[in-house]
Amino acid sequence: MINETWRSRKGIGMSTSTARQGLSRLLIIEDSESQLRTITAIMEDEGFKAVGCTTASAALERLQREDFGVAVVDLRLPDLSGTQLVEKIRALNERVIVVINTAHSSFDSAKDALNLGAFAYVEKAGDPEELIRQVHRASRAHLERCVEGLETAVAERTQALQEANKSLRQEYVQRKRAEGQARRNQDELAHAMRLSMMGEMLSGLAHELNQPLGAICIYADACMKMLASGSLDEFAETLEKVSGQALRAGEIISRVQRFVRKEKPLRSGMDLNAVIRDTVSMVEMEAGLDGITMLLDLSDRISPITADSVQIQQVVLNLVRNAFDAMKPMETGEHILTIHSWVEDGNAATVTIGDTGVGLSDKVLARMFEPFFTTKSDGMGLGLSISRSIVEAHGGRLWATPNPDRGATFHIVLPFK
Repeated sequence: MINETWRSRKGIGMSTSTARQGLSRLLIIEDSESQLRTITAIMEDEGFKAVGCTTASAALERLQREDFGVAVVDLRLPDLSGTQLVEKIRALNERVIVVINTAHSSFDSAKDALNLGAFAYVEKAGDPEELIRQVHRASRAHLERCVEGLETAVAERTQALQEANKSLRQEYVQRKRAEGQARRNQDELAHAMRLSMMGEMLSGLAHELNQPLGAICIYADACMKMLASGSLDEFAETLEKVSGQALRAGEIISRVQRFVRKEKPLRSGMDLNAVIRDTVSMVEMEAGLDGITMLLDLSDRISPITADSVQIQQVVLNLVRNAFDAMKPMETGEHILTIHSWVEDGNAATVTIGDTGVGLSDKVLARMFEPFFTTKSDGMGLGLSISRSIVEAHGGRLWATPNPDRGATFHIVLPFK
């Protein structure tokens, strides 16, 4: 029977005990069953959730399965001494606070227990309130230790997160730098490819320039003859023709300059059909020399596209000249290049460039967009790879399909925004 006098003294227990919160779970190890029931009842009345054991082995088994904050240990147990049990408890879970409660006290046993890490040493013959007080102190110490452990864990985790965040920021900066360098390298390579294409097209451009320059010479000679004869009736008209041919020659040179100029990519509202027509005008002479017919079917419903016109023109020109190369070995049949443009699902423009050339084998179709893959004896294998990179950088797609009869078709899809 629990004595009500000590239980009510100094406001300990009674009406406030059941309302206590934040108390540690309590494990009581006591070989006397009657004493165990008494201590358990007292501690439960104090608001603790108490579990009792009469042997050390039973206590150790509970400790392995459950989490306890405080253990009240008797020094005299049937299977282990109290000091041995304290040592094993510390080995199992060093966060458990141990309070020794024994009737067999001695200076040496107290010293041994405290040396092993016991929090307090209480004699059973003394005031029961001392045990209550020490258990409460042990519970607070356990909670403080948990808080400290939590704070340490939070601090360590925070530091780890800060270091990880720092590492991520550094990685982000390095990645951005690498992406910027990759874009610059891509721009440099694209510019080199444009120069290479212009080099390959010089023969056709020379023929194209010869026409307006030859006409200028003829008209200028006619003007000289008119001046010498004094017949000036058609003089003004002939001068206008000279001017027109000079403008034509100037436009040819301007197209080449715009295409090969090394400038930072600039995206703006681009007329896709105008870019296609401008590209076709650059290869008209080459097509005529190779006996290639170019057919254009361009939709007038295509809205301006936010893109770099020089880069898109490079893609179109590369695909057109690849089509020319594919048709040159064909000794029979017509050499026809077809370019279509239309609106795709209302939010993108599609361009197809088809030819009547040698077509695409499964092997070529699988690898044709890989860097340095080429079927040309003098090719670098970069044109299609760069073209796809340019289109994808604009949020679009580029792929190829073999035609049912002969030749191949390349497909470009570019979003309006």
